[in-house]
Amino acid sequence: MNTTKSFNLLQGSPQCCLDFILHPVPLIADAYQSNYGGTHVITETQWLSGSYACYEISQVFNALEFLVAQNCDGNSYNPGKWSRFDWTVNNGYLFYCQSAYDADTESEALNTRRADSTDPAYNGCGILQMTSWTKLCTSNGREMYIEN
Repeated sequence: MNTTKSFNLLQGSPQCCLDFILHPVPLIADAYQSNYGGTHVITETQWLSGSYACYEISQVFNALEFLVAQNCDGNSYNPGKWSRFDWTVNNGYLFYCQSAYDADTESEALNTRRADSTDPAYNGCGILQMTSWTKLCTSNGREMYIEN
């Protein structure tokens, strides 16, 4: 069973929309389970990956489908470094790629080339862009179909 979700920037009051422009929230903010069985919780300020990694969101670019975040100091891998998370909707399904995970500066992560989203179920992510993107499902594990 698929769960349908629509992303609409124009919901809410004018103040809501002004707050969104001044303090953008990732349009994909929600709780998910990946196709690899991991959990992801994306909020206004953090991307939490299971119990082992967190990222403090610094910049969100919803129209370009990416965000930049600093790796939390307590992370096992690359603490204090910078990450870039690209996302895409392909054939109605939400995918993400952590295209930068060990950038020395926020600017370096921001300027990392976007992962190739042509065929995210099979490739486009990783150093050689030969790894599949991670598919995000609802927190109960059901695939989530997104209306564009």
